[in-house]
Amino acid sequence: MRHPLLFVTLLTFLLASCKKSGTDNTPTTNSSLPTLTTSAVTNISGTTASSGGKISSDGGASITQRGVCWSTSQNPTIANNKTSDNSGTGSFSSTINNLTVNTTYYVRAYATNSVGTAYGNQISFSTLGSFTLNDQIYSLTSDVSGNVFSAGRFQNSSGKMYVGRWSNNTWSELGTLNANSNILSLITDASNNIYAGGVFTNGSGKYYVAKWNGSNWSELGTLNANASIKALAKDASNNIYAGGLFTNSSGKRYVAKWNGSTWSELGSLNANGDINAIATDNAGNVYAAGSFTNNNGKRYVAKWSGSSWTEIGTLSSALDVDKDIQTVICDASNNVYAAGYFLNTNGRVAKWNGSSWSQMGSGIGTAILPIDGGGSVDELIFDYAGILYAGGKFKNASGKNFVAKWNGSSWEELGNGFSSLTDGTGLVITLTKDASNNIYAAGNFKNPTGYYFIAKWTNSTNTWSELGK
Repeated sequence: MRHPLLFVTLLTFLLASCKKSGTDNTPTTNSSLPTLTTSAVTNISGTTASSGGKISSDGGASITQRGVCWSTSQNPTIANNKTSDNSGTGSFSSTINNLTVNTTYYVRAYATNSVGTAYGNQISFSTLGSFTLNDQIYSLTSDVSGNVFSAGRFQNSSGKMYVGRWSNNTWSELGTLNANSNILSLITDASNNIYAGGVFTNGSGKYYVAKWNGSNWSELGTLNANASIKALAKDASNNIYAGGLFTNSSGKRYVAKWNGSTWSELGSLNANGDINAIATDNAGNVYAAGSFTNNNGKRYVAKWSGSSWTEIGTLSSALDVDKDIQTVICDASNNVYAAGYFLNTNGRVAKWNGSSWSQMGSGIGTAILPIDGGGSVDELIFDYAGILYAGGKFKNASGKNFVAKWNGSSWEELGNGFSSLTDGTGLVITLTKDASNNIYAAGNFKNPTGYYFIAKWTNSTNTWSELGK
């Protein structure tokens, strides 16, 4: 062949031209955006919170970035603040930092693959606020996690009453309740929800029960009370009971029950005076007491057994109960205890054992200082060991306020009191305990620098201290 090189070149060209054009033997994948959901917001403080997400599908392409994004505006994107929490599918956790106190935020989980970025559902939450005890404390409660909550007449920087939370050795404002008047009562349920009642009203001028669900405050149903709420209680089924100065259509005060969906009047108590206290026992009975009277003009404890209200025993036959009952409580054996302004030989605590009333001891502080005619027991609580404590308008021999403890036969001062912590003024209004069985007392007493505070009794050391110091 005279031109072999030319022949080979032409042959190569012809063979290449014979290949089918437009054919790609590389496998193809139809990728899409990831699928994910946003986790609930927890561990909310004034400046931090926790969330995360769950990526159920990567859309056929690897997840290269994931996290949460947040903003004070709805539908945040990765153009706003965001976290970067590794890659891949499945569940992940995120810590949100550098938040502003008393602010509502919106958060969404996000996930990015080669197609783009997808977002989970939006969740809103409110950060806690700063905490200042600039006035009296009317109510204390605690949750199963050991957090302590307080409320009363103290205000935030906007002049609104609020609920304070003690958690992780720090005080903070719990959300943005922004009550327009005093908060008189706090309780918690088994799910750590917080309920508040008092003199505050909604936009329609009606008194209501506020609920904290862990993220936000909201009005619990539509109670539409026409006067203040002084007492709250719950039963084993998490039904909520409220009482106070509000009245029914007949002008009588009553106990309102929240069954999880609606408020209703519990029976026909038709009280002719204020309801200061409500309690429940292990059998599902409900008790109410206050300034209302029976046909003989005597204050009494009313019992709701499921079908009707009745007076339990004849409290006035054993004690002089022509003054208000301030508090009612039940023990594990369903005995009932009532206390208040009433007295007999300086005693202000009575016990119902199922068949009769009896006086608890010969008066709080008989060996210390009997309560004078103007004194009262305003709060009774049991600790987890079944020990009964009392707080109120009474003082020790030195004229200082204290918490009384029932030792089984008489009342005694708990520890040496906390008079060294106070400026010598004020009295105990409210008590609570935490998960470690420590006791907390608050009211209208101040420390030596003139600020209201909460006193803590630490069981492990048998000492009183100012909470937060």
